Amino acid sequence: LCVDLEQRTAFAAYVAAWKIKGETEKGWDHPLDNVQFIQADLATIGAELTSTSIVVATHACNDANKLAVEMARAKGSLWAVLPCCIPNQLYLPHCSVALGDDVR
Repeated sequence: LCVDLEQRTAFAAYVAAWKIKGETEKGWDHPLDNVQFIQADLATIGAELTSTSIVVATHACNDANKLAVEMARAKGSLWAVLPCCIPNQLYLPHCSVALGDDVR
């Protein structure tokens, strides 16, 4: 399940690349037959998560990364975030090393 406030052209390019190079599972129409896009706020999918879910947030900024981790942890899901930027002390407010926002 891919969630974003709008469907970006990068998602269509991703699916198209998998159609060309990916392997199709038996009974599937295309390699990413199990991937669905929904246009919504990330917070709306929390009820969909289970302990067998894997939450991956790619280039989700600031609070979206934090929300993805919080929702995954609440359900015991696996998670990985790949932020494009992290404001100072967003995740580790008690961290002894704080880098300035100019260091990324």
